[in-house]
Amino acid sequence: MTEKPNHEQRAYSAWKILTEVSFQRGTITYGDLAKLLNIHPRPIRIILGIIYDHCVNNNLPPLTILVLNKLTGLPGSGFTDYDPLNPQKVFDFVYDFNWRIIENPFEYARTGTNQNELASRLLNFPDQSADVFAQVKVRGIQQRIFRQALLKAYKYSCAMCGFSFPEALEACHIIPYSECGPAQKLDIKNGLLLCSTHHKLFDKGYITVNNNYSIDYFDMKEEEGKHTEYDRLMTINLHSKKLNLPKDINHLPDAANLEIHRKLWIEG
Repeated sequence: MTEKPNHEQRAYSAWKILTEVSFQRGTITYGDLAKLLNIHPRPIRIILGIIYDHCVNNNLPPLTILVLNKLTGLPGSGFTDYDPLNPQKVFDFVYDFNWRIIENPFEYARTGTNQNELASRLLNFPDQSADVFAQVKVRGIQQRIFRQALLKAYKYSCAMCGFSFPEALEACHIIPYSECGPAQKLDIKNGLLLCSTHHKLFDKGYITVNNNYSIDYFDMKEEEGKHTEYDRLMTINLHSKKLNLPKDINHLPDAANLEIHRKLWIEG
């Protein structure tokens, strides 16, 4: 069987090429980029999509705008930051940015590792979370890997309500990312897979979890305001119910971390 191409590794090489093109205030064609990567031009769009998404998610100039169609002399149609009425403005935005201050975000893939493999590593070897954190420098990519691991651990289902639309499931840190050490930032025992609603309620302390994994809602008597039927369904009706937990005991949320979260909101 032919080995599946590692587009993240190709994105690592393409990033280096495109930042150099930017330093030179130049452009490059799809075909020429493919030649430098020693691949067929067909997957170039996939590779550029990975880089473009990273730029958008991290508020960086759209580096991929520098890759032009040889026939039209224009960027690909999928890259929406291109403004045909004022194209030079976008190019200058890319050229004027100091790309030297940005570490290659795909450094983790330089030797062939990809995000799925790193997520599996978090699942299979939870005690290596600090090593994965050290390998992946960009927080946005760290979060995607963390989410992939939690999706698998929780069987693609919100730990509180069971909602299973993947697009609405998020990786929630029990001890917030900004307050925990490297080992906890990607430790799935410091995480919960939650739908976007319960993620926000947990982060704001409206919902906490006891160290026996039962859910605790702060306003059972509706003293803070009358609840709608849907409000009750998502909050009061879940009070004292147990989380939907991973089957693997090595993936269970850390009870000590849950207690820290509870004290943060209950004791202030």
